Amino acid sequence: MIAAIDAPSIATCQALLLLSIKSHRTGKHTKSWHFLGLACRVMQSLGSHRDRASEHGVEIHRRLFWTCYILDKLLGVERAFSLLYECCMRLKSPIPFSRAPVDDSPK
Repeated sequence: MIAAIDAPSIATCQALLLLSIKSHRTGKHTKSWHFLGLACRVMQSLGSHRDRASEHGVEIHRRLFWTCYILDKLLGVERAFSLLYECCMRLKSPIPFSRAPVDDSPK
């Protein structure tokens, strides 16, 4: 897992988010918080928290950021603090799935 964190990717962030959710659902709340923290840092290292108006894959980065943000807020309720703050929210909301499917294939 350390090698995956050394080379951050969208897939690594998604996997860490899934591990966080799974850990939380099985009662391992501290482990869940740690996985979420890693996911947030990978997301930030990818630059997903910044708007990328002209780059390919902008929608997947928006969805990645908002997934991290929402999960952080949900888990933060139990801990009375969160990892991500409103000051880093410079990103538009993602397009609803019904209007624009995510196409992450290279062009």
